[in-house]
Amino acid sequence: MMQSLAERLAVAHEPFFQGPEAVRRARAQAWDNVRKHGLPTRRVEDWKYTPLAVLDREPYAPISNPRKSNDPLPEIGSVDGCCAVFVDGVFTPGLSRLDDITPGVSIRGLGNAGRRSADALLCRAFEGTYSRPEDSLAALNTAGAGGGVLIELADSVRQDKPLRLLYLGEDREQFSALHLRNLVRLGRDSYLNLVEEFRPSSARGRFCNVVTRVILEAEASLDHVRISLAGASDVLVNRLEVSQGSDSCFRQMALDNGAGLARHDIHVNLHEQDAQCRLQGLYLQSRKSHVDNHIRVVHQVGPTRSQVVYRGVLGQHAHGVFNAKAVVETGADGSRAEQSNKNILLSRHAAVDTKPELEIYAEDVMCTHGATVGQLDDAALFYLRSRGITLQRSRSMLLEAFCKEMLNQDRKPPLNEELSARVGAALLSLDHLETP
Repeated sequence: MMQSLAERLAVAHEPFFQGPEAVRRARAQAWDNVRKHGLPTRRVEDWKYTPLAVLDREPYAPISNPRKSNDPLPEIGSVDGCCAVFVDGVFTPGLSRLDDITPGVSIRGLGNAGRRSADALLCRAFEGTYSRPEDSLAALNTAGAGGGVLIELADSVRQDKPLRLLYLGEDREQFSALHLRNLVRLGRDSYLNLVEEFRPSSARGRFCNVVTRVILEAEASLDHVRISLAGASDVLVNRLEVSQGSDSCFRQMALDNGAGLARHDIHVNLHEQDAQCRLQGLYLQSRKSHVDNHIRVVHQVGPTRSQVVYRGVLGQHAHGVFNAKAVVETGADGSRAEQSNKNILLSRHAAVDTKPELEIYAEDVMCTHGATVGQLDDAALFYLRSRGITLQRSRSMLLEAFCKEMLNQDRKPPLNEELSARVGAALLSLDHLETP
């Protein structure tokens, strides 16, 4: 019988570097948690809709031969602005373009970080015990992470030009598994425009397990765009933990298209007054793909504000999951929390499980939530077709209106145009598979 993924990684575990003493202790504790709990099963409430059996069906294994400087370079294509390239999780300066980085912005690969015990930023990246069964993939990341990035902005620094983190994979013959650990810290009154893009791997498939910690000091702002274009045989598990100080602002736009299985856990803590976050997402899936967005926003004090708006278009046998919970703790009076999830199913075989939740322990709050699941409006299609518009074009117009409303117009034109083009191409491909 094939060993489970957790067993195989426990036996073969050898991250690219061990790090300082605090990191080594965190790794050892994490391995204990992985061995104790294994991978989450459907008996774990937070994972009841997302089976991980695919990880046991294929022989995923750690990458034993990380990229060397004389290896052939992967194809990047046209990328504008500042770009940090990671091949199999390893920061690759030879492919990166960081000439336009603003003074006061520090960026370094995890494996290139100092291994001294005094490297506080590296140690902060590995904080978190992850002792619960539902957190065992994050524990697996802690134990095995050998790639990723550390980004830090000094106080009052603005990086207005998008900084793109581009994740590529070598064309390997094996089913590979890698764990990336990222930390982004913004000093007081600083601003960063960050774009993360996950490109498809080789046909053999890749299991990519990412944990990103974001720390926003008072009055800091982060605009974050995540573009996940993983391949149909790829598994992407992504955990984002955000800690926000007073008057800080976190805005995220997430686009999912293509991964065989994608799971995104987002945990936001608004722990000081007037902190606010806005989370937006689009998932455009077909075939037998599965995408799961699990979001938890905690209002620890008031007034604070959160807004979570996600939309999905699912075709063929695709399955979507949306579970967002806003927790307004005692004393967080005056807080506002909004949640919305709307979905369009293009096939009778497609499905979505949606569950927005509110948990309120404070007074004088304004909290709303709602969800819808439906199909394209027949009356709207008839109206467009009666004006001489083809069925294909009519469907495309309605889908574009449904999705592109999510694209913020306050983003700078190049990035907004890129997102609009990617959404349009994804919808065209998706609807082409479903049009009678």
